[in-house]
Amino acid sequence: MRYRVVLPPTWVLVPVREGAEQAIRRQVDALFDPKKRDLTVRARRTMRLTLERIAAHARESGGLDLLLPASVPWPMPLSAGVVTSVHEAPPDLTVGAPMPTFAGQARREITELIDLPDPAGSPEPSMEEVADEPVRQLRRVIYTWPVPERAGQTFLASLVVCGQAVPAYRPLTEAMTTLVDTMLSTLTWENTRDDQA
Repeated sequence: MRYRVVLPPTWVLVPVREGAEQAIRRQVDALFDPKKRDLTVRARRTMRLTLERIAAHARESGGLDLLLPASVPWPMPLSAGVVTSVHEAPPDLTVGAPMPTFAGQARREITELIDLPDPAGSPEPSMEEVADEPVRQLRRVIYTWPVPERAGQTFLASLVVCGQAVPAYRPLTEAMTTLVDTMLSTLTWENTRDDQA
């Protein structure tokens, strides 16, 4: 059983198991103009090594695929990534809120890793304050589905939104979450006998 999902513009799906390095190299090559190779060697290498490191971490955690934005440059002061995986345990239907998807009802649980105040009641930060603020994990959202025809298995998608803990960016965190909600609502199952998920 495998899955399909409609990716937003500039997002890519990178397998983190077999063929990860080749897939990452293809994705990175597609982002840069081959006619300007001399100008982009460092940026290309940095992006490739970063994606390989993220993919290795996802693989060590049991991940199947990595879904993330990969435009150059990413035009938001936030970053986000989704790791998909399959777990040998039935989904906990008491955790999170129900979320309808093409693949059936999912559960969605949001954890605020840093509690940002409402930007309406917060003073506008200065450029210096924003520049000094470190990039941290702001929010984690866990989406779970029962795997069809695989009793006792759970398909999981884990979203992490990272950025600076600036109240003015809170609406962007909400917008990023809504974008991923919409993307994952398109998830469908594809029947294959030999695939793991």
